[in-house]
This record gives sequence, structure tokens and C-alpha cells, in this order.
Amino acid sequence: MSKLITRFQTEQLDEAELQSKFTCLQQALLRTQAAMGERAVALASLETVQAELNRRRAQRPRFG
Repeated sequence: MSKLITRFQTEQLDEAELQSKFTCLQQALLRTQAAMGERAVALASLETVQAELNRRRAQRPRFG
């Protein structure tokens, strides 16, 4: 994983795809601990995907 994921890209994905990307990015972080450049991109992408998941969850109507 050496390509940064942008917010624009995350907006095009459904929740299952976002969760899958999130899991893949976490795994990439574990694999790339020694490769600092890739790790930085994976961390930034992970933050982007997590932010999109959080944004969507915050927009859901809450019934209580």
C-alpha cells in the first residue's frame, strides 16, 4: 500500500467496503513497521477511512 486514500475516495465506498479497507490498512501497518515511508501513507489513509466511518455514523438518525 503506497497510495494515499483520500476523503473523496472514501465517500464513494459503502460501509462494508470502508470496514474492509480499514482492516486491510491495519494489517498493512503491521507488515510495514520497518518501511517508514509506507507506514506513514498507511497511517494517513487509515485516519482518512476512520474519519469517513465516524462521519457517516454521526449522520445516522438516532432513535431513543
